[in-house]
Amino acid sequence: MRFAPVQPLFRARAAQRLAVLAYHGVTDHRSFGAQLDRLRRLATPVSLEAVLQSVTERRPLPPRSVLVTFDDADRSVLTHALPALDARGIPATAFVISELIGTERPFWWHEAD
Repeated sequence: MRFAPVQPLFRARAAQRLAVLAYHGVTDHRSFGAQLDRLRRLATPVSLEAVLQSVTERRPLPPRSVLVTFDDADRSVLTHALPALDARGIPATAFVISELIGTERPFWWHEAD
């Protein structure tokens, strides 16, 4: 199905919702940069604070809002993602595994390789 009369309804509804892009890390900084460039063109990146404020104050977010997150805070978030995000003015939130702070222990999936 390439086009149906209901598709504009779905697009309009989707524009009113928050999308969340969840990453674990960045292995290809060029590809990540291209993803961010596309995100800036097609959506409105928002911070976690903006989302919380929107919920608390019961105000809508901008159309096509996207929250960028990083689970587990892999080192590549600091070395690759942060510079690319800063260069484009895109906010992001990292969720850190507090047990690993200050250690050199690898993530379990790095050991599985």
